[in-house]
Amino acid sequence: MIKKVYRLGPYQENAGILECIEYQGEALLARIGKLDLMLPIEMDVQLKPLIGQRIAILRTDLPDRPYLLRVLQSNRVETRQIMSPSTQTCEAFI
Repeated sequence: MIKKVYRLGPYQENAGILECIEYQGEALLARIGKLDLMLPIEMDVQLKPLIGQRIAILRTDLPDRPYLLRVLQSNRVETRQIMSPSTQTCEAFI
């Protein structure tokens, strides 16, 4: 099954639970809610600690801050998912 991957345009926002992140070549695929978003790979440092949390990502047209990230809810869900280095897919763990 082929996944549909989205890229945010300037001043578009996506909000939801960050379920997992995956490395796709030189980019990062983040599953936020029901959408898979393609993001700059440099965002992995910011996103990894937020897996399982409700977040919002806003794309801007600012050269020094192309994406703004905020946490919408502080409590974490029971199951988090991370990218497995060996398979490069999301795996659940408790």
